[in-house]
Amino acid sequence: TTALGTIFAIESVSPGIYTTLADIMSIQEPEASMGPWDDTLLSHTDGIKRRGAGLIEYGPASITISYDGESTTYTTITTQFLTRTSKNYKITLPGSSTRIFGAFITSISKETPIDDKMSCTIEFTPAGAVTEAVV
Repeated sequence: TTALGTIFAIESVSPGIYTTLADIMSIQEPEASMGPWDDTLLSHTDGIKRRGAGLIEYGPASITISYDGESTTYTTITTQFLTRTSKNYKITLPGSSTRIFGAFITSISKETPIDDKMSCTIEFTPAGAVTEAVV
């Protein structure tokens, strides 16, 4: 399956209404991970460490856009970064499967190669859970 047609959108001032960001070249979805915790008790005498499932943590998501310092996408992202604004974001995959997550922007990096188009990668750190749905 190709990613063509995938949409990355930001929630507007109206809850539940999303505005599609333009010029997206690639999307890295938040990674879910779970760290184990030690569940070994002093009463366990077999010398085997026990583990339990820890908390789920969502790692950073990122998008790479075609960089134009005057584009609406870039100015929207930069404003959110500078004002430390947390927003809800939605990724819609081909076939309408979605991922929605609240996040704040933690980094913006630009690349200006000599023989290719300029790009900008924006990293988002989720503030909580990622909701997945098939519509």
